[in-house]
Amino acid sequence: MDGISDGSLFRENVRYTLGNTAVNRSIRSSIRNKQTHSNFVLFHNGVTILCTDVDTSVQGQLTVKNYSVVNGAQSLTSFYDEKAKLTDDLRVLVKVVAPRDDALARTITENSNNQNAIKPRDLRSNHAIMLRLQKEMSTNSSGYFFEIKRGEQPPPGRKVIQNDVCGRALLAFDVQEPWSAHQIYKVFDEKYAEIFGRPEVTAERVIFIIELTLAVAEAMAEVKNRPMASYSLTMFFLLYVLSKILRADPTAAPYVTDPSQLDASGRASFVGRCSEILKTVVVDLNYETKDADFNYKSVLKSPRQCAELANRMLASYEKDVARGKADSFAGWTP
Repeated sequence: MDGISDGSLFRENVRYTLGNTAVNRSIRSSIRNKQTHSNFVLFHNGVTILCTDVDTSVQGQLTVKNYSVVNGAQSLTSFYDEKAKLTDDLRVLVKVVAPRDDALARTITENSNNQNAIKPRDLRSNHAIMLRLQKEMSTNSSGYFFEIKRGEQPPPGRKVIQNDVCGRALLAFDVQEPWSAHQIYKVFDEKYAEIFGRPEVTAERVIFIIELTLAVAEAMAEVKNRPMASYSLTMFFLLYVLSKILRADPTAAPYVTDPSQLDASGRASFVGRCSEILKTVVVDLNYETKDADFNYKSVLKSPRQCAELANRMLASYEKDVARGKADSFAGWTP
């Protein structure tokens, strides 16, 4: 079809090709695997084409004029880029519509691109790890519900923990990669096993990490750079700094390793102490980011710069503790 290479084929669509997204990578992977071509039609949503004229006068042939693809830009671009890998077994359903008025054409275009999108978390909603964590949380007395499917209704009186928020928090606190926490697809794709597949990731650990995350979220109110405070990676960066502080503290570290040692009262006391520590951490963050030319988005997305900033803040915190200017876990018992 003419117009794929320059994008003109998609002129009536609500968007052009979206580049190297997870969906497009998946399509190209299927194209490269010729063994899946015979089943491709079973797991592809198809392509919708609008045109001005359709001619079916020649048996077995469909001729269209003045056509535009209004749904399927990502697929067709992937087919074009991988055309050397295409075979006759790879078939796609195509819907061709010749609307008689512009209003109908607009409605078809909008509705064809307005379905509820499948998110990365949806593809893991029935995975054994997710089901196990949900069951564990539902059978304990914590008062939480682990949401693994969008639209789930929690039991009355239970607070919801969404698995995508949990995954991002674990990525920052346990895996120590806060700079990736904005890339939610990684949580349920390449980082999924590293985040959720560890034996220590139980319902109790999830609750522990989420309550620490909530403490960090409350501390964000004192971040002076308000645009940075509203930037999602900032909270996960502070959670990462808190993780480094707790792991370096001989009193706190055992509970970070195994939070099941804490009952509900002990966990509340632990989180409360963390809230006090975070007051000092936020002061340090405000100092580190006070310059007008501080590019927080660039820094928080950079593994090197993010780690360097966290290490400076850890060193500053430890100096304040040594001088008696900051709270720590010294002398604390659950």
